[in-house]
Amino acid sequence: MSSAGTADHPRDEDLVAYLDGELSLSDRQSIDQALSESADLRQRLEQLRQGGRPFREAFDTLLDQAPMDRLMAALPEPTLSASVISTSKATPPRPANDWQSIGVAAMLLLTLGIGFAVGYGTSSDRAGEREVALLAELDEMEAELEEAEAAADAAPVVTAKGWRQAVADYQMLFTTESLTPDQGGGDALALASERVGLPLDPATRAASGLQFRRAQLLAFKDKPLVQLAYLGDDGVPVAFCIIASNKPEAETQYEVRNGLGIVHWIIGGYGLMVIGDLPEDRLNRIASDLRKSIDL
Repeated sequence: MSSAGTADHPRDEDLVAYLDGELSLSDRQSIDQALSESADLRQRLEQLRQGGRPFREAFDTLLDQAPMDRLMAALPEPTLSASVISTSKATPPRPANDWQSIGVAAMLLLTLGIGFAVGYGTSSDRAGEREVALLAELDEMEAELEEAEAAADAAPVVTAKGWRQAVADYQMLFTTESLTPDQGGGDALALASERVGLPLDPATRAASGLQFRRAQLLAFKDKPLVQLAYLGDDGVPVAFCIIASNKPEAETQYEVRNGLGIVHWIIGGYGLMVIGDLPEDRLNRIASDLRKSIDL
């Protein structure tokens, strides 16, 4: 029996050990004698048997003894993506791996708490053994967290978007009204032709069903990017874009970005693309007409 308890006045921890069958024979006989002589003690024992064990006190003691520095060190610092930082001042959601780490730490605290509460009132040797075992589990969990962080660091990083994606993002801003006024003045077309080094006037008349509206000189990574904007007979904006490229030549390919169809190819040191919200076969026909109009 606990040294603080006596046969006449057993403490709650002695009664818990009695219920758990963890007392020596002599201590158990002493409790039996005390129970036979005290109705209050029998009532207290029944309360403990039905769940009224001193877990709160056990957890209070646990919080004083738990290795909080090690637990907190096991949690990674929360990080914010650049897009969240630049677009929102609202409190961002905690990354999923942070919640997982907190969950691991919470489970550990719970494990420590249950182990302490169940062992409340047992010998100091047994309590020490349980603490050693639980701290070993903490070390194992810390190692697992470190492995998870290392795996996350090794994950592929999304590279910067290429010029086709940049154009697709820009094209999303166009509407029928954007190109209704005729902005295809000769000065703009002449400047675009000069900067890109190609005669572009033939491309303004090459594709059937498209009305040339304007030439626009843009830039991507310090290289001139020419955009010839058209309005289809059905009111759908279409763009023909040209940029200098040092990549190997490639035949026409089709892809979809931002819900828009793109036909692109590389020839004669230039990358070219046609983009618009049109079916693949229609875009391919337009691209074929425009490709023939450029002297490459």
